[in-house]
Amino acid sequence: MSGLYSRLVDYKKQDIYPFHMPGHKRNLRFMPDSLLYFDITEIPGMDNLRNPDGLILELEEKIAAVCKSSKSFISVNGSSGGILAAIFATVKEGDELLVARNSHVAAYSGLVASGASPVYVYPKVTHQSLCGGISKQDIKDTLASNSNIKAVFITSPTYEGFCSDIKGIAEIAHQFGKILIVDEAHGAHFGFHPAFPTPAIAQGADISIQSLHKTLPSLGQSSVVHIGDNIDAKKVKQALNVLMTTSPSYIFLVGIDYLFSKTLKDPFDIFDKYVHNLTEFAESVKHFEHIFMPAEKSKGKFEIADIDIGKLIFCIKNGGLTGVEISSILAKDYRVQVEAAFLKHIIAMTSIADSKEGFARLRKGLNAVCEMLKFGNECDIINNYAYNKAEVALTPRQAFSCDRELLPLNKSIGKICGEFIVAYPPGIPLIAPGEIITQEISEKIGRKTIYVISNNVW
Repeated sequence: MSGLYSRLVDYKKQDIYPFHMPGHKRNLRFMPDSLLYFDITEIPGMDNLRNPDGLILELEEKIAAVCKSSKSFISVNGSSGGILAAIFATVKEGDELLVARNSHVAAYSGLVASGASPVYVYPKVTHQSLCGGISKQDIKDTLASNSNIKAVFITSPTYEGFCSDIKGIAEIAHQFGKILIVDEAHGAHFGFHPAFPTPAIAQGADISIQSLHKTLPSLGQSSVVHIGDNIDAKKVKQALNVLMTTSPSYIFLVGIDYLFSKTLKDPFDIFDKYVHNLTEFAESVKHFEHIFMPAEKSKGKFEIADIDIGKLIFCIKNGGLTGVEISSILAKDYRVQVEAAFLKHIIAMTSIADSKEGFARLRKGLNAVCEMLKFGNECDIINNYAYNKAEVALTPRQAFSCDRELLPLNKSIGKICGEFIVAYPPGIPLIAPGEIITQEISEKIGRKTIYVISNNVW
């Protein structure tokens, strides 16, 4: 057996509970167990994702009806592919894109593909140094002073589940005649229960991109691009076809069909149970003294208009253990694997496929960790490197096309960066091609060398 196959089989035997994506959580109640038989190609009767007129078209129409969009397109290249296509379809070389600096690296790849120049807007920052929301006033001020901006791109919800005021931002963008694109990759479950935020497309966004696999029971790479009433859907579809594989996996497609045809056929009862489990869990851990959940306290502050209660963010009050160490303890001793671990916080992702037993494991593990943290020193600062102020010297496309040279990091200060250096998760660049390397950035990059533009000349 291959190394990867053997590793996956061994991991399955360890019975580790997944508080991470994908949202099906390996729960066969939400996913057909015979996927091997669905790995086919575009044979007669199976339609064609690039130009659907049969079963796949019907599925996309069903998705649009459920999600209340004007049009919805499936992306088997994940939300990264959808983001690329959305930017590629709406801006071109010479245009400017107003983009939140805490955007996923896919947005920067979209700038490379389109040739557009970025104009950055920055998220507010919470007391725990997490990315909050984007200010609609900042959007308005930037649009008023930059007539060459053609579209606005923001991420909502963030990786931590914080949502910006999409309705207000959409109204401002449309007042200036601009297109609003929302990376809603972590919000595919929005709109199925009133406990969750309203989807971006329902708040006036022109294009939103959702990862079905992140927070719903679907397979990895399964995403959808929603189109509003005022967007040329054909242009977005053309962009998807330019950037998408010509051999889409029918395993992904059947997983999406299963999700919308069966799981979400009558979703309220499933989501009602999910919300009950989340509420019960939050109530059971609120007394913990050394780990706290900051989300609810952050709502209404830091430009956070709403929060996703399905994202469980645990911040560490005391400095006895790092988030990475806590993640290791949870996996080793309590058979729970969280989504992400940082210096002073961890993230556990949930979905409708989570079980009471899974929440019980997480609660038990966190309770034990709190006992370990009793003897640490008070420490509320969380390092997050996703919102450094950027000085743009070249467009991402220009920098991507330049000759590059590899330099020691300590000799790169003042040079133009020639590569993406990405903090992953959540996939936000510390620095992108075309930006000036500063002393501040160099101190946060955990490596010894970096590619820069040769001679700083384009």
